Amino acid sequence: MMRFRLSVLSVLMGSWLVCATVFGAVAEPPVAVVVKTGSAQDLTSVIPVLQGLLRERKFSVVSGSQAGEAGWRIEVSCLTDKCPLDASVPRVIIKLEAFDPELPEPVAIVRAPHCSVQSIDQAASQAVTILFKGRGAYERDREAFFRQIGFHFSGKQAAKPVLAVRDTVGPQIDVISPSLPEAARGMARLAKAKTGEVTIIGRVTDPSKVDRLTLNGQSVALDEKGTFQPVVQLTDRGDYPILMEAYDAVGNVSRLEFTLTPQMAQRIAAAKSAVDKRLALVIGNGGYTGVPALGNPVNDADAMASSLTSLGFRVIKCTNVDRIALISAINTFGEVLSKEKYTVGMVYYAGHGVQRNGLNYLVPVEVTKQSDVESECVGLQHILNKMEAANTRVNILVMDACRNDPFVKPVQQRDAGNSGGPASIKAPTGTLIAFATAPGSTAADGTGKNGTYTESLLQHIQKPNVSIESVFRLVRTDVMQKTNNEQIPWESTSLTGDEFYFRR
Repeated sequence: MMRFRLSVLSVLMGSWLVCATVFGAVAEPPVAVVVKTGSAQDLTSVIPVLQGLLRERKFSVVSGSQAGEAGWRIEVSCLTDKCPLDASVPRVIIKLEAFDPELPEPVAIVRAPHCSVQSIDQAASQAVTILFKGRGAYERDREAFFRQIGFHFSGKQAAKPVLAVRDTVGPQIDVISPSLPEAARGMARLAKAKTGEVTIIGRVTDPSKVDRLTLNGQSVALDEKGTFQPVVQLTDRGDYPILMEAYDAVGNVSRLEFTLTPQMAQRIAAAKSAVDKRLALVIGNGGYTGVPALGNPVNDADAMASSLTSLGFRVIKCTNVDRIALISAINTFGEVLSKEKYTVGMVYYAGHGVQRNGLNYLVPVEVTKQSDVESECVGLQHILNKMEAANTRVNILVMDACRNDPFVKPVQQRDAGNSGGPASIKAPTGTLIAFATAPGSTAADGTGKNGTYTESLLQHIQKPNVSIESVFRLVRTDVMQKTNNEQIPWESTSLTGDEFYFRR
């Protein structure tokens, strides 16, 4: 994975590692924003683009000899890897870090990924533009970034001019289930739902603190994280309009409108009458001898096996297994899945993983050398081949492993992948593959009884009437919050037909 930064002061470690700095404060005179470029080659067009975008937000942008007037700075950096959905397409990830010159650490960070076949410079410029103008997650992350900057500087007790940003943006309302089609924020959207009691699951957030949330004028309960789960009664007689209004502590309000549309009664009856036959293989490897041991995978496997059993899965569990035992467990899983005509197959793995030559591997506990990976580890594709041969309706593969290399980084992290991009995976139709973190990143082993990712997954798979895609969106939101956006889970899916629910 390539990393490079534009720098106002110097070019570091050659042409790929350089840094650019944007200085400034909010556009309330006399404080100014200063953008200063260095001699970097790869992100030269990003600077004028960023300058223009900051001016559109009413920042006063200065450069050159006026740089000394700045009260803070934004550092722009860029990382490249491969697009998660198509490994042949490059991806850039732009990161903006806001710095108070009196502090060593940034006061706010925001990232913007963008897949493009264009040059790095052009793709990076597009990523910045999308971050500043995009809606949905881009809007949420962007506004949170600038609010954090404003709150930091407005709270400083200093004699010099400080940043004074008024919070004028209402809370962010995110509905996770039922799934809403993409549309402009605040405009009506349609969501398909089944008749009967429908639980609307989501989260409302605001840096100024959320004061209250209403649904069609009725107060909605919120937990400490801002999660809401109101229930509405939906019949097959017509559409059900929803208006959600969220108020923050300073009086701002945001609204989200959508309409629940009931599906045909015949389809509902058919879905309720269909009973899935479920089989799961649960693996937890933590007692490694040649790479750093992990404290939580066995606990994770025990907890996951218990949870899946309560959800109607027949569970095959193995922990701290060597290569022979791991292959045997996978083969047994495949044979039972096929011969006994299971309709849902799931494999959960917690432990170390690694990537070599474009292929993903599970790491048995006895592997000690990098050179042993391809001959002694077990390929992820082997599991997917077993699932494909069984012709199951739904295949679920969950990897609670990091995406870098356990042989070179002796820390309490779960590692899987050292090439900086996703490996080639050939999954059968009807498959969802979930990774605890993005390619090239680390997944926390956790400080409690379970890993950070698994802890959240255990919670959300038990929620009734939440589709599998919504479950993993909830998990991603939780993990990103708990890790300050350092760990970002992701999924790849080819699910078809009716939605799968862990619990009705």
